[in-house]
Amino acid sequence: MKIGKIQGQELSPYHPPSPPAHSGLHRYQFFVYLQEGRTISLSPKENKTRGSWKMDKFLSHFHLTEPEASTQFMTQYYLDGLSRQNPGVVSNETTDKPEPK
Repeated sequence: MKIGKIQGQELSPYHPPSPPAHSGLHRYQFFVYLQEGRTISLSPKENKTRGSWKMDKFLSHFHLTEPEASTQFMTQYYLDGLSRQNPGVVSNETTDKPEPK
């Protein structure tokens, strides 16, 4: 990345991941592109249909080439991971009953 006063415009607000239950791991990626000249804007319709958004069309339309930076992470529905990490724990309560004395 370039050093100095970097300015940018938010095209769409960030919404945290919310994968559906029992759907496995989901990959989320962020890319930063150098925008030269032409202003990029999203219509309200484009903002509402982010799930069917086509990155290659967006890059081509705005003449964007290689990303300046990127990162990615994987996540899943939070309770799906909990059951694997702590077998026997459901909603913070144990499913095992104490042994009688």
